Amino acid sequence: MAGADEKDSADQRAQRVALIEEVKAWTAAQTESEDWRAQLRALHQFADRWRNAGHLSEKAFGEMQGQWKGIFKAAAARLEAAQKSSIDRRQALIQEAQEVGAAPALRMDAVKALQQRWQVEAQSVPLDRKTEQKLWEVFRAPLDEAFQRKGADRPPVAGPLNDHDRAVIEASKALDAANASCDVVQIRSAMAALDAALRGQAQQAKTVQPASVSAPRMQAAAAESSADTAKAAASEPVPTDEVQEGAAPSTADADIIAIAHRCSQAI
Repeated sequence: MAGADEKDSADQRAQRVALIEEVKAWTAAQTESEDWRAQLRALHQFADRWRNAGHLSEKAFGEMQGQWKGIFKAAAARLEAAQKSSIDRRQALIQEAQEVGAAPALRMDAVKALQQRWQVEAQSVPLDRKTEQKLWEVFRAPLDEAFQRKGADRPPVAGPLNDHDRAVIEASKALDAANASCDVVQIRSAMAALDAALRGQAQQAKTVQPASVSAPRMQAAAAESSADTAKAAASEPVPTDEVQEGAAPSTADADIIAIAHRCSQAI
């Protein structure tokens, strides 16, 4: 019986040693890679394998755990640096959003450009959910306030919706559905459809009297809806507790590590 236990312990130790060597080789192969989402998934998988590698004695595990943490920290170092740089870039976008929102006239083209840049950044570099959500809320706040001021300053508009207004509403609903799907391809397609509907609405608005057109109201609502798309690709959890202890971003959320977030799985 003791012999079997010793064999199991030796097998589990060998499994962990092999995993350490695999992570070392993986780290060396990633020196030029900037596919941060792929790296995040790989680190998550490595950590899961380490956690499920089997039981060792407390002494043996303690010795190997220290070595593992050092190897894992080195493996996650480039991702951590990329996340720090991404946060800096998002802070710069937040500053631009504050300037756009404080301007006397709200420029829809500037708002759209900011939203698109935020989406590109969020798709490129994943952050933990709490950090991503907090930054997004700070980014969106001045734009939401500007939309509210614009709506309060605009006189009420009467009259039924025309075909262009209805097209914008349908395109906005489609964009919401795509956003909920976490499918980047669907989101981009829905954004293109909404852009086309807005262009058609703006063109139609030129041919009628302003007092009879509800286009301004619809444009503001649709633009606010399109802002939500930036959240679709920016919600992948950081890898495991080991990352939080030294390898991953300091803002990692350990409570989210245990669940396989559907957006990260869809990528």
